[in-house]
Amino acid sequence: FGAVPALVALGRNNVEKSILVEHTSRVLRCLVDECDVNTQLALEADAVTLAVDVLADFPGDTAVQEQTLALLFNLAASEDGVSRIYQTSAENFINRAVAGHPKHRGIQL
Repeated sequence: FGAVPALVALGRNNVEKSILVEHTSRVLRCLVDECDVNTQLALEADAVTLAVDVLADFPGDTAVQEQTLALLFNLAASEDGVSRIYQTSAENFINRAVAGHPKHRGIQL
């Protein structure tokens, strides 16, 4: 159970490195996909705030945006995830990402 909080911390401590943030979001999105335990661990480690920070810091990086949106999508599969997404105003950053990349298939999904 230590990998999920460690990944959130890794992303938070390296938020200026787009490649590391992209891969952190990619791994987290896979770990929380249809896994209630990992989803809860990610939410407790504040993965939603990390995702919002990443969306804000890398608006032009489509790979980072795609992976981070997918992470938020997977977290939103739980009621707690939806609640935390609304609490952090993540929907504003989600809307910006979608509007900012109208032709990017991965972001538009």
